[in-house]
Amino acid sequence: MKRIFFYAKLVVIVSLVVITGCEKSSFQEPFVDLDQSNLTLKSVDLRTELINDYAKILATSLSNEIKTIIKNETQKRFDGDYDVLASTFEQIEIENKTIREMLKECRSGKARSIINFSRMDNNAFFERTDEEIPNLQISVPILCDEWNPEEFTPPVAYLPFDYSEKESKEINAYDSNGNLLKLDPLKEPDFPVIVVRVSERVDKNKELISTEATLAIEENNKLKSVPTTPTNLSISHGTSKSLMLEWNDSDYETSYEVWRMAWEETQFWHFSNTVQNDNNFINNYTAEGKKYWYKIRAINGEGNSAWSNIVASTSSARNDGEWLKIKRMKFTSSGLSSVEPWVGGAPEMRIRVVQGLQGGANLIFTSGRFEPNKRNDIKDKWWYFEVPIVPWYTATVGTVLNIDWREEDGWPEGTVTFQISGSYEDKSDDGTVKYGGTITISNDPGDSHIGNNLVHYWDIKDQIYNLTGFEYQLVY
Repeated sequence: MKRIFFYAKLVVIVSLVVITGCEKSSFQEPFVDLDQSNLTLKSVDLRTELINDYAKILATSLSNEIKTIIKNETQKRFDGDYDVLASTFEQIEIENKTIREMLKECRSGKARSIINFSRMDNNAFFERTDEEIPNLQISVPILCDEWNPEEFTPPVAYLPFDYSEKESKEINAYDSNGNLLKLDPLKEPDFPVIVVRVSERVDKNKELISTEATLAIEENNKLKSVPTTPTNLSISHGTSKSLMLEWNDSDYETSYEVWRMAWEETQFWHFSNTVQNDNNFINNYTAEGKKYWYKIRAINGEGNSAWSNIVASTSSARNDGEWLKIKRMKFTSSGLSSVEPWVGGAPEMRIRVVQGLQGGANLIFTSGRFEPNKRNDIKDKWWYFEVPIVPWYTATVGTVLNIDWREEDGWPEGTVTFQISGSYEDKSDDGTVKYGGTITISNDPGDSHIGNNLVHYWDIKDQIYNLTGFEYQLVY
């Protein structure tokens, strides 16, 4: 009785449009009906029709044993998601018969009236599918863990070879009788769905696509300071709430005067001194998040040198060289659906970090792809997942970084080219944050842009960065 109720619920929720069934003859979906020697469809169309036929065959083959195997195999998450390669799935045996053999029997029997390539013999169909789509996969993107195979038979959806999340208005699926159903890609069902599609994470050689992080700056790049003269002063960050001044040693000086102006002041005043040949100064115990301006001059018995240039920066609670890390993140429901519809399961994210320079920008970090175990782990609640980025040495990567977030699907023909801008702090011009330049990312699978924002070295400890529908925080 429970199974009947669950299936009835499926019919009501997705507003099923029954188009055809392998046991009904009143109306039949048109099919290509090509034999092996006449497969002249364009490559993408051919592969889409093969995927479509495979979904129909699988839908009409769903015994309790096969459903249980699908659940068990997808729960292994060999690539991190709830899926299994079709080639792996087909090799499994049930009572001395492989699943591929069972699919062949269904193709010749129950599914024959609804498949497109009906004239091809079984061996030719499966061999052509292996050849054209070696990384075909079967997934259960939602509610896999909650699914009871003995009580519920999910519909089997398929995604075209060139499926686009941005352009798709509906998803075709089939029930166990081969009837065509229409699913809304933006409305997440409250029942499991089996999806036949090209793998996002396995290439055509059945090799896992690398998700390793790449770091574009040397790990041992330590804090370096630019020598200055009293007319070419520099400022940098040290330990928490400290600002460091450095300059080149002058000739004939007996001491140096350090003058300072704080954020609430309107003029400089004599703040401190250093002795002869001591060409650096550390201002400790500054106010976090507040800006300070400095200038110096050399002193001897005959008088004063000309003033150095003026430098400015904002105090931070960070210690220079501490790791910059992502701490946690979350989507709103609408924000998640806009970059990863429910049919894709949990969002697969990647971040890039760009450093701005005067007249340019550098890509300093690209993360590996990461995702929560389940879609609901990140929907309307914080998902704690630490992503180490770089040790934040301000003399190496600056004080302003642009963190860019994208959701990546890795579709075979879904790559995009985009730009990320970088900004920098001009310490010689009132510590103003200015545009530096852009970098270009080409042939990237991240066609769903979550957003980006500037992260400043002096941002407050608990700041939440809001990208409209998506928020994140940093480890401090």
